[in-house]
Amino acid sequence: MDIAHRATDQQTPAEQRRRELLEAADRVVLRDGPKASMNAIAAEAGITKPILYRHFGDKGGLYRALATRHTDALLASLRASLDAPADRRRRVEATLDTYLASIEAMPQVYRFLMHPAEEPHQTEQGFDVGRHSAPLLRRMGEELGQVIAERVDLGPAAEARARIWGTASSA
Repeated sequence: MDIAHRATDQQTPAEQRRRELLEAADRVVLRDGPKASMNAIAAEAGITKPILYRHFGDKGGLYRALATRHTDALLASLRASLDAPADRRRRVEATLDTYLASIEAMPQVYRFLMHPAEEPHQTEQGFDVGRHSAPLLRRMGEELGQVIAERVDLGPAAEARARIWGTASSA
């Protein structure tokens, strides 16, 4: 049995259901991007919208769960790029390539997480994308800065430089 199956076997039914709902949301987001609606996600999952709200509270809760899921995966990839056996410049280039490749591979996910669907900063039911994407960008910048500080020798004032690089990379 592989690690993914063991992790799934150890999940509670609620955790497993939440994971299944996030997978359904991912399918809709990959198809519809920023126009993904709670109705479409509920239909994809084969449930009613109130059940979706029960698991995530509101669209903001679902958005945060998807953002966490995708940010965690991206940060793992970025860490692997920074850990590659190469000189500093090549590792930084590989990390930037990894970041851009993740956007290229799933542009609809990037658009969903970073851009509004219709009007500036608004989507279904007054959902404010900007309000929800700011913490995502801040978290990604902070964690990427920490990863850079741990893995790349930036010389004097390394910690401050790492924070700047992390923030600039996630903007």
